[in-house]
Amino acid sequence: MKFLADESFDFPFIQAMRNEGYDVSAIVETNSGVDDEAVLKIANDEARILLTCDKDFGELVFRLKLIHSGIILFRVPDVSTELKISFLINCLKNHFGKLALSFTVISSQKIRIVSIT
Repeated sequence: MKFLADESFDFPFIQAMRNEGYDVSAIVETNSGVDDEAVLKIANDEARILLTCDKDFGELVFRLKLIHSGIILFRVPDVSTELKISFLINCLKNHFGKLALSFTVISSQKIRIVSIT
C-alpha cells in the first residue's frame, strides 16, 4: 500500500511513516502548489491513499463523487506531534486492510472508516 501526502500534511508525519517502512510520496516534494483535484488525480494515477488534514477532500468525494484510491483525513488538534504520529501509525497498523477505497477520519477520540465503492 502506497500513500500520497498533500501539502497540509506536516513533514514530521511523512518522515515517521517512511521510518516505519511505508511508501510515502509528498506533494510538497513533487508537485507543490497544485489544487486539490490535481492532488486527488495524482493519488489515483499512482494508486496511493491520500493523507490530508484538509476537509475539502470530503466535499470532493462525497458531494462531487470524485473517484479516489482512499483518503485519510487527519483531525487531531491540540496534542503533541509525537502523540499525533502515534495515532497515525496505530491506525495504519490496526486498520491497514480497510483503508483502500475508504474515507478514513482519524481524531483523538476515534477512527471512522467509510467504505466508498
